[in-house]
Amino acid sequence: MKKIFIGALYILLLIAIFSASVYAAPNPKDEVKLPSLDKFQVNQIGGSEVFILFYGKQLPTPEIIANDELHNVEIIFKNSVNNAKNSNYVADVSIISRVEIEQREDDTVVIIQTAYDDLLVKEVRGTGPSDRFTIMFMTQRQQERIEADAKLSQMRLPPAPLIPEFQKTSPVTIDVRDVLLADVVRLLADITKKNIVIDKSLPNEHVTMSLTQVPLNVAIGHLKRMYDIDFTMMGDNTILAGDRSGLARMTGREVTRAYQVAYADVNKIPAILAGVMQLSDAELRKITVDDRLRQLYITSSPERLEEMAVVLQALDNPGKQVMLHARIFEFNDNFTEEVDSMLNVIYDNWWMSYGSGTAQIGVVTDAGLRPVDVEGASPGGKILPPDLADNPIAPLPQIINGTWRMIDTAFKLSETKNIGKILANPSVITFDGQEALIQLTQQQPYRVAQQTTGGSQQLYTTEFIEAGPIMNMKPTIGRDGVITIQLSLEASEFIGQTTDGMPIKSNRQVSTNVRVRNGEPFVVGGLHREINTKTRGKIPVLGDIPLLGVLFRYMNNVTNKTQVVMLVVPYILDTPDTKIEGAQLLFRR
Repeated sequence: MKKIFIGALYILLLIAIFSASVYAAPNPKDEVKLPSLDKFQVNQIGGSEVFILFYGKQLPTPEIIANDELHNVEIIFKNSVNNAKNSNYVADVSIISRVEIEQREDDTVVIIQTAYDDLLVKEVRGTGPSDRFTIMFMTQRQQERIEADAKLSQMRLPPAPLIPEFQKTSPVTIDVRDVLLADVVRLLADITKKNIVIDKSLPNEHVTMSLTQVPLNVAIGHLKRMYDIDFTMMGDNTILAGDRSGLARMTGREVTRAYQVAYADVNKIPAILAGVMQLSDAELRKITVDDRLRQLYITSSPERLEEMAVVLQALDNPGKQVMLHARIFEFNDNFTEEVDSMLNVIYDNWWMSYGSGTAQIGVVTDAGLRPVDVEGASPGGKILPPDLADNPIAPLPQIINGTWRMIDTAFKLSETKNIGKILANPSVITFDGQEALIQLTQQQPYRVAQQTTGGSQQLYTTEFIEAGPIMNMKPTIGRDGVITIQLSLEASEFIGQTTDGMPIKSNRQVSTNVRVRNGEPFVVGGLHREINTKTRGKIPVLGDIPLLGVLFRYMNNVTNKTQVVMLVVPYILDTPDTKIEGAQLLFRR
């Protein structure tokens, strides 16, 4: 009986274990995880573009909906969850004021609130499912500027008025030598049996021409091109001759417009305009400069004014700017290897390749190499995701957040280890071809004795001497994003005083010219300094014994060598341009 009871108990135990394994809760690891949005990053480029980086796990391709009435943009990730910590983020850029993330049933919705202008989608980088998406936006105003510039560049001027008789191909023979242009024009009018009125704007030039059995329209074309003149009809039987400005005045089509000059020197524009467009003296006299309002008042025909507007657009270009980030660091020569390793950390994250006459430069980020080599493979052979393979240029904010983060971390770590110290970390923006001066100095006063005549009282005046890092840089932008920088660095500091209180200053200077690409860092070093100090020591008690204490005293000579290095990264900033402003003032009939 006892054996039967134990056997039954054993069977029941097996059944319980089996049932537990069948009805046990499923392993969380076996659950299907939904795509998730983990974090995002907002970056602005210039004053009209912004891009947002989205990081997560297996995110689908987002849907983007722009709401002009609410001035926001919604980015929807279907069937995903929100794991971002900053779901209500106040943006520190000027284009976007706020970014909010909310869960709408099964979808994650990112709401971008614009600050002052509606946003348009410029580009979406990445194809779902992906762990990373980049969405680039452009302001509505910038899009309108691009469209206006495109229309301006495609503008076609109306054809010159046709003179039926001057378009004939009937052959003519003309043989003149050193004859006034006005007489040649009269000769052509006689050939066509038309009246002729010659404006005073017709150049006072002498013509030498020998043409035999040449089509009439060809002979007329030679004169128009050689002397920049034109012809038009007044009525049915009279031809007007002169330059285009004179013809516009004669026909009552002369217009006066005011053009606003925003960037160029308004007083130099007329001379440059005259040289580029080969303006006559009469046309040049019809350009008036208003220095107070920075405006040009130009009187000419509508067609001629359109030509001038195209040239003015090029002359009044805002140009480019260069932003220079710098770090000036002083370290002890005993730690040269540590500093070299620190700088190599920076350079190891940059690569450059040359081939077939072209060059590529890229930066190593957490996501891989940018840009990539042929067919999406990096120089190291690593195949990158599609969104990286399609991105030929490393974004500016990513370079700043990546490279400068490594720089600051390395320099701050060196300070904690007493390897060196950061003297300055300036940043400055300057125009292409303009000097930028960074002066981080301090003044120290000292007294200077003045010579007196006949008096016994000594007079003193206070003067100041400056010391500190001074950096002077002049960037010049060349082709293909290459920047030539004339650089001068001075690192000075106070190291003591003379017996009469005069400050002693050490000064180290270096001047160089470098040529780097946009966003490429470079290091300037070799500013060494050697300081010799003497300290006195003694053996306690014994060193204080009169006379004999000299035997127990000693001198220590301490030599301290330091070096200053400067790391600079230049960035090219494009300034958005708009169509030159022109207002019509007068229309003369």
